[in-house]
Amino acid sequence: MAHEYTAYMHMVLVADTQFDKATAPFAGGGVTQAVENATNGQRWTAGSAAGQVDAVYRRERTVGSGATDAYNVLAAGSLETPAGEAVDLDECKAIMVRCTAGSIKVVGGTSNPMACFTGSGHGVVLTAGQSFGLDLGPSGIDVTTNSTFEVIEATSGATATYQLGFVGAE
Repeated sequence: MAHEYTAYMHMVLVADTQFDKATAPFAGGGVTQAVENATNGQRWTAGSAAGQVDAVYRRERTVGSGATDAYNVLAAGSLETPAGEAVDLDECKAIMVRCTAGSIKVVGGTSNPMACFTGSGHGVVLTAGQSFGLDLGPSGIDVTTNSTFEVIEATSGATATYQLGFVGAE
């Protein structure tokens, strides 16, 4: 039996506001506001079509002082699934990065940066305890041409550790 993968990503930001009766006497208590990546989260079943995934990558890595970890989600053999199969994506559906120690930059690759980054070297800086996730929708983004991103140690003075996960379809 071939390996099968499914995925679920649920990001939600919930903010509660309790009104001060002295300054808002008619407001009636409070308001809860939320922003979700998708109603009740995004789910992908096993397969390679829209709404499906057939490749998963997850690692915890340490990047040296001033060093760069380069990722190419299209290059078969450079990355492997937990089952040891080569990752060779056509679509990337979601990415999650968490910095666990030090400071990192997650940016578009030097050449052929993934479309979710505005260009080569553009991205986000994360320090220990910070994370970000990209839900790229049921169909994901095409990575058959632009398929690279990098994780760079951001301070040039220490090492950094991060967790990286992404899912997609080949």
